[in-house]
Amino acid sequence: MYKRNENYSTLTPEIILDKLDSVPEFSIYSVLREKALLFATMLYNRWWDVRKEDGNVFQRISSELLITLLSRDDYKLVINTLVDLDIIEIDNSYSVGKCPKGYRFKDYILQSKPIARKLFRTSSITRINKIELFFNNQLINKNSHLINLYNNLKLIHIDEYEANDWIIFKSELPTEKHEYYLQRVNRINAGISGYIKVAYSNKRVFTHLTNLPKELRKFLYLKTDKGECFSSKVYIDGANTQPALLCIKMKNEGYELEELFWDNCLNGKIYDFIANDISNESYPFIIDRNWVKKRFMDTILYTKDNSEFTHQLSVTEGLNYEKQVFSKYFQRSFPNVWNYLMKVKKTDNNSNLNFANRNNGGSNLAIEIQKMESELWIHQLLPEIPSEIVYTTIHDSLLIFNPTKEQVQICIDKINETSKKLYKVELPLHIDGDIEILEWS
Repeated sequence: MYKRNENYSTLTPEIILDKLDSVPEFSIYSVLREKALLFATMLYNRWWDVRKEDGNVFQRISSELLITLLSRDDYKLVINTLVDLDIIEIDNSYSVGKCPKGYRFKDYILQSKPIARKLFRTSSITRINKIELFFNNQLINKNSHLINLYNNLKLIHIDEYEANDWIIFKSELPTEKHEYYLQRVNRINAGISGYIKVAYSNKRVFTHLTNLPKELRKFLYLKTDKGECFSSKVYIDGANTQPALLCIKMKNEGYELEELFWDNCLNGKIYDFIANDISNESYPFIIDRNWVKKRFMDTILYTKDNSEFTHQLSVTEGLNYEKQVFSKYFQRSFPNVWNYLMKVKKTDNNSNLNFANRNNGGSNLAIEIQKMESELWIHQLLPEIPSEIVYTTIHDSLLIFNPTKEQVQICIDKINETSKKLYKVELPLHIDGDIEILEWS
C-alpha cells in the first residue's frame, strides 16, 4: 500500500544541534540524539504550518505517538532533556484521554535557521517508517480514497538547482522573501515531507506541496519507480471556487442574490469583473484580479464582520483603507449578498455553539464553504480518478504529471460530473500547463 521512504532526514533549527552536543548521551551518531532531532522535526513542522495564523502556540501531541516515535523507554528522557536544555517548554494543562500535553519551542530557538540533516542509524530509519505508518494508517482508515494521493507524493520531486537559481537570480522576488522560498524547496527534497493530513474543521487536505509558492510549481517533476523523470504537467484549477460555492449555498438556503454576482461567479469571472468595475474610480493603489481575490477573502469571507468596522475609520492609505474601499464597494454593488453575509455571521457570533466547533479567529461561514470545496475536490472526486494518473491536489486544483490528452479530459469530465452531482451545476475551471498537451482542448 505504501511506498518506502528512501530519503531520511530531520529538519530542525541549527542551534538545537549545539545544545545537544553539551550532553554526552546525545553526542553525534547516538540513538538519543536522532530521536531528539526527530521530535524536534515534528514539532517544527507543526509550528511552521500554523505560525502565520496562531504564532508559537503549544502543539498537542499524544503520548502514544511519542512512544511510537521515540520508544517507551526513551521518550521521557528525550523530552525532559530538551526541557532542561531550554529548547522546549511543556503545557501540562491536559485531560487524560481527551486533550494531550502541549509542546512548543522557546521563541529564541525559532530565530535560528532550520537545517536538514541526514539520519545515520538504521534504528532511526526504521522508526521513520513506523511513524509514517502510524500517521497514515490512521488517516487511511478514515479516508481510503487518499491512498493514491499518498503514494503519488513519494514520486514528486523538485529540481532544486533550477528552483534556487530562479529564486536568487531570475525572479523579481524581494530579497527578504528569498529565504522563505529557499526553505520551501529544501523541505520538499529533505525526505521528511511525505505526509498527508486532513483538517478537522474544514476537511481540507494538507501535504508538503499545499503551501509551495505557485511560482515554484514549474520546477516539480515526476520520478517513477523505474527512475524515469518527467517534467510535463497540467493544472486544472477551480476558477473563483469559493465565491461560486457561496452563491450555491445562498440559493440552497432560499436567499436571493444579484444575478450579476451569480453569473460572474458561475462563469469564473467575478474577480475580473469587480477589478474592472472598481478601477473605474481612482485609488492610490493597484487594483487587479489578485487584489480583488485577497480582499474578498480577508474582507468578506474570512472575517467575522465583513470588515464593516473599517467604514468608520478615517484612513486614506494602508491595508485598512483598501479593505474599507472594497467593503463599501461590495455593500453598494451586491446588497443581497452583503446582507446575507452580515446576517449569517452575526447569528453565528451570537450562537451557543460548542467552543471546539467555533472558529474564534474568523468566520465559521468560511469553514462551511471550504468544507463544500473539499467535498468536491477531495472526498468525492479523488475516488473517481483512475489510479494510473499521477496527480497531487492543492485545495481546489489538480496538478497532473506527465498526462496524456485523454487523461486530462478524464479528469475534467470527472470534476464536472462530481460538481453536478453535488451542486447541480458545473463549477468554472481554469486549465493551464504544457502547450503540447493542451493545444487540442
